[in-house]
Amino acid sequence: MTNGRALFGPQVIRTLACNLGNEDLVFGFLSDYFDLLPKRKDRIINAIRDDD
Repeated sequence: MTNGRALFGPQVIRTLACNLGNEDLVFGFLSDYFDLLPKRKDRIINAIRDDD
């Protein structure tokens, strides 16, 4: 959370989409980000575990 607001809160996402003027870009990025997140998390945990 930042200043009491969630980073991926609905209003933050809507504001970003409005500011960029491209809702498809914002939601496409979020979709890709969330799809990659589980694999990314595993890689980070393995790197920490292996002291890499």
